[in-house]
Amino acid sequence: MTVVIDEAGTVEATVGQEVILRLPEDPGTGYRWRISVIDGLALVDESFLPPDRVMLGAAGHRAFTVRATRPGTARLSVERRRVWERGAAETRDVVVLVRPAD
Repeated sequence: MTVVIDEAGTVEATVGQEVILRLPEDPGTGYRWRISVIDGLALVDESFLPPDRVMLGAAGHRAFTVRATRPGTARLSVERRRVWERGAAETRDVVVLVRPAD
C-alpha cells in the first residue's frame, strides 16, 4: 500500500513501501519544487500532475515518489525556488519512520 501525503510532516512506512509527497505547483510562476535532501529513501519517480480542469493560471501538483529502503528514520526535504535565484522561497521536510518488513 502506498502512503500519499499533501503536507510535510512525519509518516510511517515499511521497508519497500512507497511514499508520495504531492505539493501544489504553478510552473507559470517560475517556482518549482526540487529535492534538496534524500536520506534513507530511494527516488522512484518525480512528475508534474496538471490541474483537473484547464484554466489559465491554474496550479497543478509536483509529486515525488520515494521508496523506504532500510529500517530507521529517513528524510526527504524539498525546496520551492526559481532556478535562476539563490535560496529557497519555501521548504518542506518529511520524516519517514521506516519499520522492517514482516
